[in-house]
Amino acid sequence: MALYVVTGQILTHDGDWHGSVQVPTFYLDSRVQGILSPAAAAVVARGVVNPLGAIAERDIHLAVYEVPEPVPVS
Repeated sequence: MALYVVTGQILTHDGDWHGSVQVPTFYLDSRVQGILSPAAAAVVARGVVNPLGAIAERDIHLAVYEVPEPVPVS
């Protein structure tokens, strides 16, 4: 089982004005989505953030990290 944390920014454009919007941090569970690697998690994350494909790919900047398994305490 792997858990992936996703965070990022979406660039915004309106004429001469440029900015960005923070993507709320969310998690992906490999047991639910069938994710096998961090690269696959990034693909799933892009689908979550941009399900209709309305945002240009160049404007989506995501960071995907695998959360380490907790070490059992004895």
